[in-house]
Amino acid sequence: ALRAVPELARLLCNSDAQTIHQASIMVNQLTKKEASCYAVMNNTNIVAALVGVTATSNDGETIRNVVGALHNMSHHRQGLMAIFKCSGIPALVKLLGHRIEAVVFYAITTLHNLLLHQE
Repeated sequence: ALRAVPELARLLCNSDAQTIHQASIMVNQLTKKEASCYAVMNNTNIVAALVGVTATSNDGETIRNVVGALHNMSHHRQGLMAIFKCSGIPALVKLLGHRIEAVVFYAITTLHNLLLHQE
């Protein structure tokens, strides 16, 4: 997982929507397991890329995967700090009006986790 993270960060910044979608699926899967979630949270480039995809992608499933990954990271203090430092809060607020219910749910619960663990 540690070796895959920089490559996934690069793929999330690709111009091809299908490439971004596939990378978003992989990152979401990585954040579901604690060890690989730490590898993602500790890489500022991939967290920034995830936040960036929320603003640039028009694909609902890609956004669902990305915000799902941010949500998984928000269960860890390190993840909360990474989301905050990469301007994740404004990105999550913008997703509150998304057409896909799961995206709105992940955005709300991630923001909730950020508020609960303010430092």
